[in-house]
Amino acid sequence: EIKECEWSSDVCSSDLVIGYQKGLAVAGLAEGLASSTATTAAMARLAIKYPLQGKSLAGAAALANAVMAFRVLIILAVVNLALALKLIAPLIVIGIVYGACGMLLTRYAVRDAHATGESLIFENPLDIAAILKFGAVLSVVMIVSKLATNLAGNAGVLVVAFLSGLVDLDAIALAMGRSGQEQIGVGIAATAVLLALVANTIVKMIIGWGMGGREMGGRFAVISLCALVAGAVVLWTAPRFVG
Repeated sequence: EIKECEWSSDVCSSDLVIGYQKGLAVAGLAEGLASSTATTAAMARLAIKYPLQGKSLAGAAALANAVMAFRVLIILAVVNLALALKLIAPLIVIGIVYGACGMLLTRYAVRDAHATGESLIFENPLDIAAILKFGAVLSVVMIVSKLATNLAGNAGVLVVAFLSGLVDLDAIALAMGRSGQEQIGVGIAATAVLLALVANTIVKMIIGWGMGGREMGGRFAVISLCALVAGAVVLWTAPRFVG
């Protein structure tokens, strides 16, 4: 095999490129199960080290966020089906936009040969530390949301949702899924989840551009904006789900 590489270095190089591209796509999808924010940050750090990989790394981050959209929808469906149906259209569209752009960008050829040797470390979504962290965040969000509802009504819930989304999206989605059944109603809960999604996306856009630069972060920001706009358009034009 070594001799074959010496005789046909272009073929071996192509194999490395294809393997690396698939690795980025798989990494984005798998890491998205655990944390799309952490994945975006990880891809941004790689973009600093390998600036010529900006397109592919932005694609991997986009794939992680595609998983995020469907993950939130599944969480809502398990906890509060009515809330999930209210948000199914925008969440699916957001996931599709992220996924399509991610697959497109991860197909770009690798131009930095050193990047093909970079190890992609997967985060275990069932890691005990991650589970404990999520439980702690969820507990805080549930308590603060209830206090905000009692003190400031629906407006307080929306503020808490936006601020919570800056830290964690799953926790506020689960909290709103529960609160939407009894305390605040499905309409306010849906608005709160969307506000948290917007806040979470803004954080990831800042992380991507701030840590990964224009090549990676700029592309990821454009994809994110397109996903949010597409979701908003569907939300506005799909009265079956939002009415």
